[in-house]
Amino acid sequence: MNNDQFYIWYQCDLNGLPSSLTSTFVQLGPDQDTIAFLEQSERKSDWILTQIWHSIVKAILGFFMTQTSING
Repeated sequence: MNNDQFYIWYQCDLNGLPSSLTSTFVQLGPDQDTIAFLEQSERKSDWILTQIWHSIVKAILGFFMTQTSING
């Protein structure tokens, strides 16, 4: 994925907001650590065996833990 595509996730639609808010709005984007995390996540999303393992473990741990706790 191109780094520019990550910025799409950080864009805000300012239509419908008062000009007093839009005039002070500052568009931010992902930092380098976030981009590295997103790139790594994208690569790992194609690992089928890892995804199967996570699904199995999530199903088992779901009996004992909340989703938030399972995700760490």
